Amino acid sequence: MTSEFDTQQRERMVRELSEVHGLCSRPVLEALSEIPREVFLPAALADRAYVDEMIALDAEHCLPSPVLLARMLEALDPAKLDRVLVVGDGTGYASALLGRLCGRVTAVTRRPERAGALRAALARSGAEEAHVVVRDESGGFARHAPY
Repeated sequence: MTSEFDTQQRERMVRELSEVHGLCSRPVLEALSEIPREVFLPAALADRAYVDEMIALDAEHCLPSPVLLARMLEALDPAKLDRVLVVGDGTGYASALLGRLCGRVTAVTRRPERAGALRAALARSGAEEAHVVVRDESGGFARHAPY
């Protein structure tokens, strides 16, 4: 559950991304202000959710820094009707943000245990536009194509 403190930290993060880092895409800033970053982290790391740094979860997965992810989303410039394929989204946060910016997001992971964690985090965040599929990532997911 998102606390008032987390909401304030998220608002501060979005302000800094705009004022300090010069991000100006209104849709990206709105998505960042709507999606709670802390729900994509284990409870032991949730207090670091709004620090502008990459957070390592294990040897293979991390949560990118807010500024890096925001810049990538701004460069992508997705449209509301776009469909996006996300391959190997370690936490689901990028998929949730893309879900706010696009019409449909399909996140592909080869690990069933990761799929469960991704689905749970996406549900807690309210990201209904993002769906998780378990399969070998190298094959993509043609059923929802084109992306």
